[in-house]
Amino acid sequence: MKPKRKVIQDYGKLKREILNKLRVAKTVEEQLVQFSDVTRKFDEYPDPNLICNTLSFLAECFRTCDKNEIRYCLLKVFKETEKYIKQTDSAALDHTVKNIFFPLENRSNDTVARAIALRILGYLSILLTDRIDIQHGILQRLDSTFPIEANAAIFAADKLCAKTEKFAVILCDQLETKFQSNDLSMTFRIKLIRILRHMHWEISLAHKSRNICLQMLEQSSDGIMQSAILRTLTLLSCRALVDRSDQVELLMDYAINGSNEYVRSNALVDLLNLTKKDSVFSVSHALRLLNLVVNASEQIIKVKALRILTVLIKRGRLLADLLSQRSDQDLCIEALHSIQNCEDMIHDITSEVSIIAAQFCTELIIETRRIVSRTDILIWTEWNTYISELSSKIQSSFLSIIVGLIRVADINASDRDMHGKIIKKYLKFLFSMCLSDDTMALNVSRYIIKIMQEYITTNNDDIFAEVSKFILMVGKLRKSIIQTLMQNLIAVLKSSELLQMPRSFTLLAKTALKVPPEVNTEAENFQQMIIATIQSFGQFDGSTICNNQWNIYLIGVDAGKSGCFSVMASIMQFFVTAVDVDASRYWLRALINIATAEKGMVMKVGIDQMFDLQPEQADILDTFEDSIRRYAQGDEELNGFMALMDISNQRLFAKWFYLLRVEFFKTMKSFLEKLNQYMNPRIKRKKKDMVDIQEMLLRAAHMHDFVAHSFFDVDKKSLEILESYRICCLILVYAIKSLLVGVESNQEHIDPSLIPLIPMIRYVNADLNNFTNSWKAGEIDQREKLALYTQSIQILREIEQLKQHKLQSASSNPVLVVRDFVRAMLKIPMNIPPYFFDRQQRTRIHWLDVPYFKGNNKDKAILVQEKLVLKLEGIVQSGYEAVSKKLKSIEMIIFGSNIDLFEKSNPENSLLNNLKFSDVALSYREFATKNADSLPTSSAVVCSVEINNNFFTSSVIFPFPLGKDGFRFINVHTRIVDDQSVMWTIGPDLRIAIE
Repeated sequence: MKPKRKVIQDYGKLKREILNKLRVAKTVEEQLVQFSDVTRKFDEYPDPNLICNTLSFLAECFRTCDKNEIRYCLLKVFKETEKYIKQTDSAALDHTVKNIFFPLENRSNDTVARAIALRILGYLSILLTDRIDIQHGILQRLDSTFPIEANAAIFAADKLCAKTEKFAVILCDQLETKFQSNDLSMTFRIKLIRILRHMHWEISLAHKSRNICLQMLEQSSDGIMQSAILRTLTLLSCRALVDRSDQVELLMDYAINGSNEYVRSNALVDLLNLTKKDSVFSVSHALRLLNLVVNASEQIIKVKALRILTVLIKRGRLLADLLSQRSDQDLCIEALHSIQNCEDMIHDITSEVSIIAAQFCTELIIETRRIVSRTDILIWTEWNTYISELSSKIQSSFLSIIVGLIRVADINASDRDMHGKIIKKYLKFLFSMCLSDDTMALNVSRYIIKIMQEYITTNNDDIFAEVSKFILMVGKLRKSIIQTLMQNLIAVLKSSELLQMPRSFTLLAKTALKVPPEVNTEAENFQQMIIATIQSFGQFDGSTICNNQWNIYLIGVDAGKSGCFSVMASIMQFFVTAVDVDASRYWLRALINIATAEKGMVMKVGIDQMFDLQPEQADILDTFEDSIRRYAQGDEELNGFMALMDISNQRLFAKWFYLLRVEFFKTMKSFLEKLNQYMNPRIKRKKKDMVDIQEMLLRAAHMHDFVAHSFFDVDKKSLEILESYRICCLILVYAIKSLLVGVESNQEHIDPSLIPLIPMIRYVNADLNNFTNSWKAGEIDQREKLALYTQSIQILREIEQLKQHKLQSASSNPVLVVRDFVRAMLKIPMNIPPYFFDRQQRTRIHWLDVPYFKGNNKDKAILVQEKLVLKLEGIVQSGYEAVSKKLKSIEMIIFGSNIDLFEKSNPENSLLNNLKFSDVALSYREFATKNADSLPTSSAVVCSVEINNNFFTSSVIFPFPLGKDGFRFINVHTRIVDDQSVMWTIGPDLRIAIE
């Protein structure tokens, strides 16, 4: 969160660099190179000022150049920057539009130049909604006798019609006239018809456009023309929200009775587009589609009809109407007969019809189960019986198909890739059904492991890798299944044939590591067995891993994620002496220190004597000290790695992870020391000791929460791990308040996230396993959170029982109860968050033209009635396309201070300084909120602005005195808000110094 002069210089340099390179490029080749780089710069820095300046220069180049090669390149630039134009000031781009329109306005003799200009105007259409002169120019070019210009005019008109209602109304009338002409070629007629899909601005315009299309549809017998009209009507119905039922009926008629396969196939594609709004489909439509699947002779028709049915089934409403006892039983039985015919299509294991039919049957089973389990709908007995039988038959059929494909692939090596892809699809169908049926998941997994044992001699790593992925995914979904099948899995893992299949071995090893035994001694023996197997896989010669080094490293990483630290430490130790790159050695030693620290804690916490805390004897406190020392060493190794790799501002999560673990271990160590004193009758209990422990626990919980929401790209599993430890710290605070301190009514420190847990105390006699399984049903890989939550629920029960004086056994000692909870929590291995291994923090704020002050000069800041107005602009940079969260807005907390809150020269390396700055800013925010009616007395301003294409801008009044008689620093704390209204403190924050 370093401020910012460097950022200002970098951004100014960037603008000058782009424009200078564009200006100095003289030859065609140089200009093409520089123009092609513009869009990449816009993607990195979508600043409106930069976009306006650059596009203005490019438009000037377009007007003055005499080579169409340059104009084509400029066309591509404007095409790729269309998404950024809407966030710019339209008035600032007025000159850009004039320069592009120049060849048309001056009636250039260069037809190609006019055509390119029209296409660029199409990409600038959002700026043309009020430009009547340019709209008129585009309409004129629709009558051009040059095809290239007429096509470009159609493109521009299409783009503009989607942006403005007035132009759409004018164009609709002109198109109606054109369609009455017999001189219009079919190609141009189709292109003009497609424009009508934008006539959705008002109901009368949509009806008029639909009638025009229907009239041409009646008059046309050409299949291509019919399909184009139907597609236009479909898109119009989707946007205009009218005539959808009529459109479905029209498409159904053409899909069944169309003049040729082309028309019928395209009608089915249009029906598939309408399934997004399945409310317009009825049971009769589904039955007609089923009959089409059964009776059609063309394979493509069967495939597309089945795809429509699959989508409708997945949406649920139509299926619920069909199988409900409130519906017509005859229709239900008719549907069952047709579905049985679809089931019979699953015989040709490589045909597309067979695969789509398999998917249809899979979705039918899944959705029926969902309706039965989650609704009170009474279904017909015939349907219920058939689905039960279908589930069993489909399971057997899919497994038989997989076996057949493995056999065929072994014989016919040329088609192995195709067979592997088909196997992957059938495994996906099986896994989808297993999500809602644990018994099926167990049976299928057992059979697949049996298949692997039987056909392992085929030595086909690609196909076995797909099968292994299925077992791995089942392991993430239901770890108990892998525990049941562990012996069979280990037998496959140890086989000499699997050692020759690197991908398959790696996946199965990861699966086995997902579910190590819970007893420490058994878990250690299990891990040593895995290590020996890995040594065989890597052909370990006593000092070096000779083969499959990268796969073994990945297994080691996954071992850390699964809490198998003996495996992780051993694997990293294999490599640390073998690598000859200093950065790699630093990284491996950092991982070894993590594994050693966590392994020691898990092993020692299971020994009763370690908690006696007797003088002159090794105890759990020594273990804490050793783990803390290991993490300190690991932090030094990580610093060395980051320095050599030049990513000191990127691997922040790894740094935070070390800090969190040290803070957690220190807190637990202090807690156990105080608990030991509480259990000693010769030492007087001090209430202040436990109050201090509460503060330490609250600080640890707060740090976990801060880190969890400081990385926008963090994955769900890493968030859950951090959240689990935050909850456990808060549970301990609750235990101290309830049992040891006796401040039962003081609940101000209880975190809101505890509220869902506290009502669970009443389930004292409930089956905890069944309760937690049902509680987390449908979620994947919840081992970390679930195990800790289970302990939390148990301790809450015991706390409530102790408060009610219902326990008479020795375990009713509250100190022992709390200590046992701490011990039980420490027994659970810490799973390294997956985000620890991510090399960079991808999403960050980049400030643009940050205000700064020097003497009496002010830049990007002005005084209005003696109040300072700051213009804050920035970009939220992200290089991670797969992130599921979407940027919504940014909150800025602006406050003054007389001290520099950025105390270090490089605040990014001062992790606690980031936390401190955030806490100060939030305290100002809370104070400002409480004093909203008297804001000038609060000393903070809070504003929220939307993020548009990753860009944000805001002008903020800072109404507080500055300089000699006021604040010496203006501080800006930022928090990103995602589409779920979750706050993310991703940084960097901002400090503006006042001289």
